[in-house]
Amino acid sequence: VPNGINPDEGDRAAVALERLQAPNPPTIFGRGWYHISNVYFALLATSMKWFGTNYAGARVLGALSGTASLAVLMLVGIRNFGWFAGLAAGGLYALWGAGLMFSRENTEAGPTALLWTVAAGLLLEAARSNRLIAWIGAAVAGGLSIYFYPAGRVFLAFDLFVAAVLVLRVGRGLRRRVLAAATAGLVAYVVTVTPFFAAMRREPGEFTVRAQETTIFRRSNLSRLSYLRPEWSTPRVIAAQLERSFGLFNRFGDANFFWPVDRPAATAGLSAAFFMGLIVAIWRLRDVRLFLLLTWFATGFAGIVFTVETPALQRLSCAVSAVPLIAALALDEIRRRFAGADGGRAVPGVIASAAVLAIAACEGHQFFVKEGARDLWPYPNREGRAVASLGRDVWAFSLGDMFHMIQSGWVDLLAHETPRRGIRTPGSYLPVPLEPDRDLAFVVYPRQFFFLPYLRDLYPAGEVRPFALDPRTPVVTVYRVPREAWSATRGAVRRAAAGTPETVSSFGEMPVGASGERFRWSARVRIARSWNYVFVTGGGQGRLSVDGRELDRVPGGERESTSSVFLPRGDHAVRLEAAAGARDTRPFLLLGEADPGGSREAWRAAARPIARSALEATEAPARGLLGRFEF
Repeated sequence: VPNGINPDEGDRAAVALERLQAPNPPTIFGRGWYHISNVYFALLATSMKWFGTNYAGARVLGALSGTASLAVLMLVGIRNFGWFAGLAAGGLYALWGAGLMFSRENTEAGPTALLWTVAAGLLLEAARSNRLIAWIGAAVAGGLSIYFYPAGRVFLAFDLFVAAVLVLRVGRGLRRRVLAAATAGLVAYVVTVTPFFAAMRREPGEFTVRAQETTIFRRSNLSRLSYLRPEWSTPRVIAAQLERSFGLFNRFGDANFFWPVDRPAATAGLSAAFFMGLIVAIWRLRDVRLFLLLTWFATGFAGIVFTVETPALQRLSCAVSAVPLIAALALDEIRRRFAGADGGRAVPGVIASAAVLAIAACEGHQFFVKEGARDLWPYPNREGRAVASLGRDVWAFSLGDMFHMIQSGWVDLLAHETPRRGIRTPGSYLPVPLEPDRDLAFVVYPRQFFFLPYLRDLYPAGEVRPFALDPRTPVVTVYRVPREAWSATRGAVRRAAAGTPETVSSFGEMPVGASGERFRWSARVRIARSWNYVFVTGGGQGRLSVDGRELDRVPGGERESTSSVFLPRGDHAVRLEAAAGARDTRPFLLLGEADPGGSREAWRAAARPIARSALEATEAPARGLLGRFEF
């Protein structure tokens, strides 16, 4: 398959991964990412659980849906239009590049295409035999599409129109039976979609929100179409939309990045066959089979015509499998006409079959060889693979206004095993107050190179590694700090009266064999929230200061002392001075919250040694603004 993942694939997979990881995931009938029902994300999560929590596992659901669509399309073609039309439609669909994208990409459009193919096939069966099971099956399949791609919400209009035409078309003797069967199908549709609309009661407007965001009938949306002029009337706008939409097959590339190859959705042979097939179907519109086929295609095609980002291939999801069937009908028509001219069937059949194989081979070569040799979404894929290259033994962080990018769906999917977080306010959070059990890696985006000197100041031992598409297109720059260098910054600095400073893991940690000698421990202590705190010092005569102000002094003869102070959120310079005594009088420092209404004894009982992850080993004073104000 072609290289690279569409960023939207990652966003969908991220929601599914959250469902797998959450102990109580959201209701299956609620709304997930981008106004799509959680029914789809629950199915995607189940597929990824079975086939892998990576981009390949995420694509299996779409691949299975596409394979089933192909099988159903061939059955529909064979049953309604003959063996040649059915097999030709399958051969074209199997290698049609744009059609394969619905199977290749992790998208809700793939299951939507399958459900509409099933529904259209069953409606054709209902037109043939008026079987009750066909009407009900079509309604259920079409109703289920409402839980996937938003275009599936128009199925009711398609079903009612087809039912009305079929009821009016049959004689009076059969009209009542057809109406009864169609009504049963309508009841089945209502039952199928009831959970969707029940969930929508909690989210008013959810049914139409995507239409409002994309419809051409809202002037505010038309600004997204560069080829339209403000003075055009609505009919002129629709005419331009029809031109661009039909041009998807022979003139224009996909404008919505679902098919990002800068060429039409079909090669010359397939587009010619498709347009000839449309002419054949329109010319013989009295044939109820062709009428249903054209109605099916027109309903799905309207999703391109009446929305912006024209032409948007993904919005053809409801009718994507109708395209190769329409093209196959044209080739079948030519085969039958030549067979009728000379009375022989073998030669026209061979020629028509060769034409199908040639068109399919051309499509397959274009898709698997030409497009498959390059990354279709190079920039986001380079970003995701850059983060993935950091490995598992790292904490990867993005910073500032790009804090969310490292948690974006495509990065999550490509670098799912890399621990990642975003830091919205680096000045408030850095240095990171975590246990130094792995490397640190800061992912800096092109607009953020000003962060590199700041990171070098905090972590001098880091290395810079750029990731780019080419020398002129940087993607991200990673500043990686080895675990050993990061670990050396955590803890407290211990200094004897005469001696060099050394880093220890906590306040009061003494060298082996020390006795009677005075030591000083210094560190910045991370305070997570502005609150009242209690410090407990003990172990003999000592002195405690916070931000350069003496807070407590333990006189000789007393074992410990407790004092409380209000501290604003941030890092505070704490210094403890004490002498090494006997084992049971070693210096210590405890910290706890002083909750209002509590006693000093309760505060003392709740105090604990300060975790190493909250300590920055430095003798420098606290940085930034520090003061007290009252109002």
